[in-house]
Amino acid sequence: MQSRLMPLLAGFYLLILTVPAMAADLVVVASTAPEFKAGWIVASGSSLDVPADQTVTLISQSGKVVTVTGPHSGPVGNSESGDANGSSLVASLSSLLGGGGTEAGSLGVMRAAMKSAEPDDPWVVVVSQSGDHCVPADGQPILWRSRKNSRGALTLKRISGGGNKSITVWPSGAGSLAWPTDIPITDGGAYFARLKGAGAAARLVVHRVPGNLATDAHRAAWMADQGCRSQAIRLLTQLR
Repeated sequence: MQSRLMPLLAGFYLLILTVPAMAADLVVVASTAPEFKAGWIVASGSSLDVPADQTVTLISQSGKVVTVTGPHSGPVGNSESGDANGSSLVASLSSLLGGGGTEAGSLGVMRAAMKSAEPDDPWVVVVSQSGDHCVPADGQPILWRSRKNSRGALTLKRISGGGNKSITVWPSGAGSLAWPTDIPITDGGAYFARLKGAGAAARLVVHRVPGNLATDAHRAAWMADQGCRSQAIRLLTQLR
């Protein structure tokens, strides 16, 4: 009986060793070539035809940035093998960018559309926008306003946990301002922010981005999950 099993077991182990590793997908995050849309998922090793003077930027399952510059005709990607966590990252970024639909376009187009109302820096808190805002794991966040040519007063109030309140002068010509040190920052904490003369107060919910995330691609995916989608997109535009 044992002698019969040995060839079968040997064949089984050989089959395991010869099964190819699952391909590691990539996601398009920026493209100057109209035929490649942000959010499209591309299998590693797939052949891409990128025209001359055009560039396609992709992110792999490990968060690595892969840039293909034309003229290029051939495979993309690297020797990474696929895994569940990496697939989740690629899927999250694809969803963030609209899955490559026509409304997503390229990140360059999206960035241009946002530029007049939002900052380039993905880490600042826009004080006029109610909703979720993601900030670095450590340190005091930076506040940002679009209209910087006037001197004003910023009132920042912690909604829960003691209701601390601070009034800070925002100098003329300054687009950014350090978060007041007398207002504690708590992960998931809610705050009212109001610039004098700017209308109603905005309700800000602040999320600290975990310090153990491996890459900016992972940070962007985490930020999107918390509702900080605009910030996540701005972070992706900086990846090279």
